[in-house]
Amino acid sequence: MKSLEDFYVHPSNEEFFEDFFTPYLDNLDQTVKRPVGIFLWGDNGTGKTHLMTSLLKEVYEKFPGDKRIMMISAQDIMTLKTANWGNTTDNVNFERFKRAHRCWHLLIEDLGKEYEDNQGISLQALDSLLRTRVQAGLVTHFTSNLSPENLHEKYSRDFKSLVLESTVQRRLRGKDYRVNISKENFEYFKRLKS
Repeated sequence: MKSLEDFYVHPSNEEFFEDFFTPYLDNLDQTVKRPVGIFLWGDNGTGKTHLMTSLLKEVYEKFPGDKRIMMISAQDIMTLKTANWGNTTDNVNFERFKRAHRCWHLLIEDLGKEYEDNQGISLQALDSLLRTRVQAGLVTHFTSNLSPENLHEKYSRDFKSLVLESTVQRRLRGKDYRVNISKENFEYFKRLKS
């Protein structure tokens, strides 16, 4: 439901839109030649998911096809990787995991919010997925509350290096738009009462 038309560009983000995001959208076909993704990080409710979902919508409209784009949470990557352990009948999750490895544009949502395990499965799954995609020349986007500089604290220096190599990193600034939505929802139901 969200689109670029209804995305509010906070004044501190204008340069990012003018110098990178708008030209990126206008030249999506060039991402085949230079597969660079976007790493958007910032506070909750600044519109990271809204913006990146809108980007995927643009990719889909310009290049229709169900295998071109995919959006998945970092938590789901770990879940999909471990879903087949001891279960050879779970073909749906296995196919989804394979699709994440080969789609043209992949958005990994909420990097850093996935469940932390003692065996490092999360890091293994993410590192393997991103490494495969970088080597194949595929575009990977991220949203996160973590800054790129702090990725090595949760993951590793290798993973951080892969992310930096394969993306342009930008902090999305602004206020939590969900606060306004909450107020609008309250006012809506208040009007229904009268």
